[in-house]
Amino acid sequence: MKKDRGEFDFSNKMKNRYFMAIFMIIMWVFLLVNAECGGKMFRVEDYGAASDGTSDASAAVRKAIEAAITAGPGSIVLFGEGQYRLSPEKRSFCLKADTNSSESGLATEDDNLSKKVNTLDIGACFYLSSVQDFTIQGQGGKTELLITSPLAELFRVKDCKNLCFKDFVVDYDPLPFTQGKIVGVDTEAGTFDLKIDKGFPSLTENWFYRADAKWGMIFDRGKRKLKTGSPSAIFIKSWMSLPNHFWRMQLNNKSDATFFEDGDRFVHLARTNGKGVFFLDKCRDVVIENVSIYSGSGAAVISVGSENGIVIKELQVRCKASSGRLISTNADGVHCQLNRKGPLIENCFFEGMADDGINIYAAPNIIKQVLSPIKLRVTSVNWIRKQDLLQIIDPRRGVLKCQAIVIDVQDDVITLDHAVEKIQAGKNYLDADTIYDLSACGEDYIIRNNNIIGIRGRGIVAQAVNGIIENNKIQEVSGQGIVISNTPDWPEGPFPKNINIRNNTFIDVGFDSSGISHAAIFITAFKLGWGQAEERAIHGIAIVNNQIINPPGKAIFVGQGDDIRIVGNSVQVMQDAKNYGENKGIVLVNCSNVIIDKFSIKDDQQIMISALEIGHLVEHGEAGVKISGLKANLNKSANLIVDNRK
Repeated sequence: MKKDRGEFDFSNKMKNRYFMAIFMIIMWVFLLVNAECGGKMFRVEDYGAASDGTSDASAAVRKAIEAAITAGPGSIVLFGEGQYRLSPEKRSFCLKADTNSSESGLATEDDNLSKKVNTLDIGACFYLSSVQDFTIQGQGGKTELLITSPLAELFRVKDCKNLCFKDFVVDYDPLPFTQGKIVGVDTEAGTFDLKIDKGFPSLTENWFYRADAKWGMIFDRGKRKLKTGSPSAIFIKSWMSLPNHFWRMQLNNKSDATFFEDGDRFVHLARTNGKGVFFLDKCRDVVIENVSIYSGSGAAVISVGSENGIVIKELQVRCKASSGRLISTNADGVHCQLNRKGPLIENCFFEGMADDGINIYAAPNIIKQVLSPIKLRVTSVNWIRKQDLLQIIDPRRGVLKCQAIVIDVQDDVITLDHAVEKIQAGKNYLDADTIYDLSACGEDYIIRNNNIIGIRGRGIVAQAVNGIIENNKIQEVSGQGIVISNTPDWPEGPFPKNINIRNNTFIDVGFDSSGISHAAIFITAFKLGWGQAEERAIHGIAIVNNQIINPPGKAIFVGQGDDIRIVGNSVQVMQDAKNYGENKGIVLVNCSNVIIDKFSIKDDQQIMISALEIGHLVEHGEAGVKISGLKANLNKSANLIVDNRK
């Protein structure tokens, strides 16, 4: 007999996720008890660190860390109250600013800059490698770690186990971004003039033209929010100084100038991709708790290839109060790639990031050569192990060719548990079939009780399997609120499955130029070129008891899905909501086995044109969609259900 597709009954594995959560919490408590009661204390002041906000405390803190590591498991490095200025190791090289070249990205009023040898701080302040049972702790909001290089990380942590970082604040001085007011726009030339706000870095600073990309964001003039309807990223070709500390910014795409108006505000980033304030590399059982991060050149937290037990609790990524800053970090709040399990992200606050709130995914291995029906030579960048479960995907069509278990790994050759036919090898992810490791995509993640507010990007992106997203508030994010998909054009994946999205609240999401055309909850499978996948590759999604206030064009979009439950959700359009056109409740595209029950719409503006739209590729009859409890106060010209299968 077929199981009833209950809210949390997709599989036994789904049930076990709560046991995993309990285990992770027990481990977290154990770590805290061990840190507070069982270890030797190493106070950074005892090694010469000053918290006066002027002295460089880096060398002294490194001595304290080294002494604590030498003392063995259970050691605690303790910061006192005050502000500790911290710097990474330095590397020197010559940066030549060509005042006539757009490649430099800079024309400067300092003609001597091209003759100077500049020093960039490009490492981490502190490196931890193969350390176990170790805690770094401050005094809560009374301890501030101030990083003095805009391109540096705070902690780079590799192959460590049972670590805890807790109770301190992180900021940067100088900042890894600048901001100002638009004081002139030339749409024909594709330029705008920027007056940088007092106290923010000048564009003469070397970290701006040494950044990985030169881009920024347009903000509303009246509040800390990206400008409605504008692109989420504005790329800059070059900039030059004007009299009185003004700057003329030349756009990569001249047509972007149409989005600017005098009085708008602009943030220009010095973003370093692949860096985080915390960078965890192949770690296990790490806790980050009660940490506030006000700025960062990349993401707040990055975890790559980590094992069980990455726990992030009460992390506060915020725009610093009374600072006038328009953003916090230059990239994601939490960015997880190729993790074996998790993470648990709970009771956190994410505000003002220049990218997604939370992103969980795996990068692919590329099939370079088919040696036999069971032996494949693959790129060895990502770490496939014996007994891993793999998805082999044709990204050109968006089709799952098979799932297989790895029975042997020898260098870059993997052996599968069964023969696979018609596999295409190639040079890269554009022409070859790709492998996504389901055992290393962040499965069994839990994201709950978080606030994600006022960011450029998407609230939560979950390109993984077996997850729970519950009790989160997602408000004024410029892209979609929650995205469940694969994205082969980046490339990221796999095809997600077995995910519960419940009891979340969405308010005013999806207002940038890409988010408007999507949805508050956006679920689909892609093929290369951002087209819809050619099969129903997303499975086992429950969307239950969510509240969506002022959605963009659509409240819920599900494409290329099978075994989908949409139960107990509500939509409200307030009187002051922005009308994006084509306003719809639920849209289904190429789906099967969908249950919709107790879905309601309260439309105070009477702008919704349908409560449910069923695409022509949705399976016919109840094999496609079962509908009950659909209620909506639509205008007279609207339709409760638009069924395009006829």
